[in-house]
Amino acid sequence: MKRVFSSLSLAEVHHAKNLLEAEGIHAWVRNEFLSGAMGEVPFTECQPELWVADAADSARAEQVLREGMQRGPG
Repeated sequence: MKRVFSSLSLAEVHHAKNLLEAEGIHAWVRNEFLSGAMGEVPFTECQPELWVADAADSARAEQVLREGMQRGPG
């Protein structure tokens, strides 16, 4: 398991997850429901994170995200 992306925007994290899954990379979102704890817990501990199941996929996942996030939707 390895974290490959994080953002304060849950929508952006889910967009990144969709990009990876379209390429056949299994990923999941962590801290999806911790936004309510912000203030009590540092925001860096609460922000949504995208993780890949297989650390061997992390380099490919990071490249897919770089290209996909630059290109944007559509």
